[in-house]
Amino acid sequence: MSRRFPFGWGRYPYPKSQTAIFLALILVSLFGIGGCGLILAGGAAGTAAGAKHSLNNVAHKTFNVDLPRLKEAAREALIALDLKSSGPINTEKGARMVAITEKLNIEIVFERISSRATKMSVNAKAGFFKKDRATAAEILRQTDIFLGNGNHLVRP
Repeated sequence: MSRRFPFGWGRYPYPKSQTAIFLALILVSLFGIGGCGLILAGGAAGTAAGAKHSLNNVAHKTFNVDLPRLKEAAREALIALDLKSSGPINTEKGARMVAITEKLNIEIVFERISSRATKMSVNAKAGFFKKDRATAAEILRQTDIFLGNGNHLVRP
């Protein structure tokens, strides 16, 4: 014996409990995708000093300088911000630098794109999920200033 749809749309062979579970799953999945547009719009609007942030809140910027000059400028920027850092460690694609504070773990990755272009990525983590976008953008901004591209420098 088959049942009819509530609005007379025909017959369906499934029990009411299975249908109710199926409809509940559809509704729950629709609630989950409702905020995606807002999240993407907020992520696209958050830029500072030419720094672009990826969906995981890592700030990226490509500089028109060679790798050694960018590493030195980033080291000076960290000193200006009173952040203690390890020296740059050379990697296969460029270099890596780490700075640790009381509340943040900051990882800076330098990726050589060409002999005159180097990409710098700054990831400032304050725990497993929380990222500090403002600090990452400020490190990029101070690096830009030390390269001579900025208009002022605030130094202690």
